Amino acid sequence: MESNNHEEKIVRLLEENHRMLKSIQRVSRLNSFFNMLKLLLIAVPIILALIYFPQYLRSFSDFLQVFQTPADSPLDLSTIERLLKENRAL
Repeated sequence: MESNNHEEKIVRLLEENHRMLKSIQRVSRLNSFFNMLKLLLIAVPIILALIYFPQYLRSFSDFLQVFQTPADSPLDLSTIERLLKENRAL
């Protein structure tokens, strides 16, 4: 009789343990997913900035050079047209 009682108690404890392990696994999977999501939210903009920012920086520096010409020299219209065409292409 007592052996049967111990077996039932062990079975209940094992079932409870199984439920707890399933819950822990679920939380662990969700935690992994959100950690990956956080990593992507940080890494993707940095990678995109490294890819596209140099093009805009180069274009912007060319644009600034047009306006840094001395006051007595005329603006070169062909350079301005070229810069505007390049910026439209981006």
